[in-house]
Amino acid sequence: MTGKDVREMLLNNGVVLAELASSLGITAQTLNSRLNAKYFKDEYLNDISNKTGVSFDKNNPINNESLMRIIESQQKT
Repeated sequence: MTGKDVREMLLNNGVVLAELASSLGITAQTLNSRLNAKYFKDEYLNDISNKTGVSFDKNNPINNESLMRIIESQQKT
C-alpha cells in the first residue's frame, strides 16, 4: 500500500490529517512525508488504524466508528 492510498482512505473516512499527526506525536510535515512515500510501513498503518479506527483492509475499508465520525462531521457543516 502506498502513502497515497493511505491518505485517500483517511480523507475518505473524514480524518483530519493535522489532528492525526498531533495524536501520533509527530508534526504534520512528518505525516505528510510518510504519506508521500511509495511504500507505507505496516508499523505506521497499525499506529494510524489504532488512533483513527480506520481499517486498511481492502475487504473492510470502513468501520462503524469511522462511519459515525463522517456522519457527525457532515452534520456540523
